[in-house]
Amino acid sequence: MNTNVEGLFVYRDKKNRVIYKDIFSKDGYIIKPNKISTFKKYQNRYLAAIAVVALGYNFVFTIEVWTIIAGIILIALEYLFRNRFLTSCEKIENFDTSKAKNIDKLSRGRIIILAVLYLILSVLLIANAIIEKLPTLAMILSFIAAAIAFARFTWSVNKLVKDGK
Repeated sequence: MNTNVEGLFVYRDKKNRVIYKDIFSKDGYIIKPNKISTFKKYQNRYLAAIAVVALGYNFVFTIEVWTIIAGIILIALEYLFRNRFLTSCEKIENFDTSKAKNIDKLSRGRIIILAVLYLILSVLLIANAIIEKLPTLAMILSFIAAAIAFARFTWSVNKLVKDGK
């Protein structure tokens, strides 16, 4: 059974248990080894919704229809994650991350590459939206995606600075 999992809000406590910290409730949830593969699928729920819009828009319907479909998919996945998956995990009230280690297996070189790629992605998304004169909704979605990519760029740079000390 593969128990390798990592992410922004994934920690290991002193007992070497995998714990996901919910940023909204500030609670921790113990992810047992038999639930890791399911957890990994839920970790990619936002990417799945974005992929639905990107792929669907290229084939049929309008961007507005695919945005609604992706929104419904995202809401359903979020509901399942919070109300089925997390409730099936053992809960730790007000999980204190200072007593746990963030699971981060990214090397310094990989973080630098990711930072550069996120910056390039954010610039290209904005440039494409402007050059292609996208419809309003597509323009807004492009700017949101660019903002997310830029936020990941700044997270990567912060991580580099913090780890460099």
